[in-house]
Amino acid sequence: SYLAFETAGANERMRINSSGDVGIGTSSPVEALTVIGNISSSNNVGVGGILTFHNNNKNILIGSTNINTGSASGCRNIVVANHNKTGECLNDGDDNIILGSANAEKLTDGCYNVSIGLCALHESTTGNCNIAIGFRALVCDTGTGKNVAIGPLAACSLTTGVNNTMVGCGAG
Repeated sequence: SYLAFETAGANERMRINSSGDVGIGTSSPVEALTVIGNISSSNNVGVGGILTFHNNNKNILIGSTNINTGSASGCRNIVVANHNKTGECLNDGDDNIILGSANAEKLTDGCYNVSIGLCALHESTTGNCNIAIGFRALVCDTGTGKNVAIGPLAACSLTTGVNNTMVGCGAG
């Protein structure tokens, strides 16, 4: 047996099944709480165990409300930042990891990039397979690939190079 909550006639919105599992947006909850749809919180959300994402190739966006994928179709991107426009730009970019504010803000179609640090990989729009770690690392790259820049200002003037490795403060 179960307890169902309906609105507008026979539109089921929530169900508590015989095991005590609650489903919102589903009549078949599989956990203590199963939600089909978006969840919004204006305060903190705590997790006492392992946080697992089952999101069918969607993006994971953590940060301020400035991160917004809109109609973007990019998949499996992880963006953790405040005041970052990246989420608005990830149109077809897949498998990118972007950590820090103002990182990869113009990235539209780039794939397999790692950007960590303030303004790292800032100008890249379509670059692939780049690693930029550090303040303004690989900041001027506009769409090249297979570059590694580690350290503050590493490869900061590189715009179109390919297969470069620069390590250290101001390297390159």
